[in-house]
Amino acid sequence: MDPGTRARGVYPLVDDAHGTGQVQCPRSSMDRVSASGAGDTGSNPVEGTRWRFSLSAQERSDWVAGSNPPKLQVCEECRRTNPPRGTNMSIKAFGFDHGGVLAGIPGPVFMRGAADVLRVHFDELRDVYFAHNHLVNREGVSWDEFWPLIARALDREERIPELNDYVRQDGAHTPAGRKPNKEVLDLVDRLRAGGYLVGLLSNNTHEVGTELRDEGLDRHFDAFLISEEIGAMKPSREAYERLCATLGVKADELAMVDDSPQALSSAQEVGYTAILFEGYEKLLDSLTGLGVTFR
Repeated sequence: MDPGTRARGVYPLVDDAHGTGQVQCPRSSMDRVSASGAGDTGSNPVEGTRWRFSLSAQERSDWVAGSNPPKLQVCEECRRTNPPRGTNMSIKAFGFDHGGVLAGIPGPVFMRGAADVLRVHFDELRDVYFAHNHLVNREGVSWDEFWPLIARALDREERIPELNDYVRQDGAHTPAGRKPNKEVLDLVDRLRAGGYLVGLLSNNTHEVGTELRDEGLDRHFDAFLISEEIGAMKPSREAYERLCATLGVKADELAMVDDSPQALSSAQEVGYTAILFEGYEKLLDSLTGLGVTFR
């Protein structure tokens, strides 16, 4: 987390009779910005102290009304220990899958298209895929090698050229298929600006992880984990515990957004909250159902 990232009026703040606000942040400078753009900047406070700032009568009125809350700079540690006010206090962090959530078409839709290309039943392809996906997600097999291997396992070697064409066009691990889901990425930024910690956890290759970093995707997240790089893949306990450790939260403080029921199958065992991604609007409904609020 860049210490300069601003969170808008969502941390525990106290008004007294003089209109003074307080926020606990022992590791970072904070500032107040008035409606006109002018503002005061506080010095780095000593650990364990509270930083104070004064509000004008109009600013205090706007703040109470919620129409123009002050802007604060809050460090990463304090985002962890001071969850956003007025929200589900048990959820402090969100994890997001990449392919099918942040970019590309949802996994089940892609798999149905691949099943059509291979001329096999969806369930048959799904079973073979998940029996072999550890090879690409953890053991160094490239995506270019993986899909022909799946075709051969299904006795559909003659369909490999057509399958390769389909994967290159629509696979979220390919540049052509990696069309960003801008609404979801904007939601990531809004959650982060609202005080939540946000991480990416993707079952993917080191090669794709490097490409995503080159594209700047990692700058939207507090944690950016790729299965081959960490040696663990979803839905394993190890993968989710790595994400929680990197974010600095407990499993029951994490909600994970993924388009694959398989990837979320360890939720009860590990303790995180599973959110199956079935589109942006349904995701918003899920967040509302959890009591999560953000601007």
